[in-house]
Amino acid sequence: MENDKTKFRWFVDDKGIIWVHRPMGDYVIYPEQFMEMDWLQHMADKSWVDLNTFVPAFQRAFRLSGQSWKEYVKKFNVDGVARVILDNPPEIGAGVESYVPVGGGEAYLVTIKEA
Repeated sequence: MENDKTKFRWFVDDKGIIWVHRPMGDYVIYPEQFMEMDWLQHMADKSWVDLNTFVPAFQRAFRLSGQSWKEYVKKFNVDGVARVILDNPPEIGAGVESYVPVGGGEAYLVTIKEA
């Protein structure tokens, strides 16, 4: 089902990943930035991002750049599984494998699907 978060798509090529939205503007992540920060958590914190569209696009951008998704996950996640924390439960889909409530249900630990 399409909603405000899913009606805009991510575009991927060897120059990175871009989310096109007018009049708000474009959001671009270049390959040289991929390993600089935890982009999964950073993007999960944005109210306009749908993880089920962002995650597959981000993983594809990683493959096209020749960088290692496993190294990214290892760098930003303790046990080798990509996870993020969200305030609200997400939809299970192309990017989200599962989630569990944490902190007495005040947040959700979300497991990201493997690339």
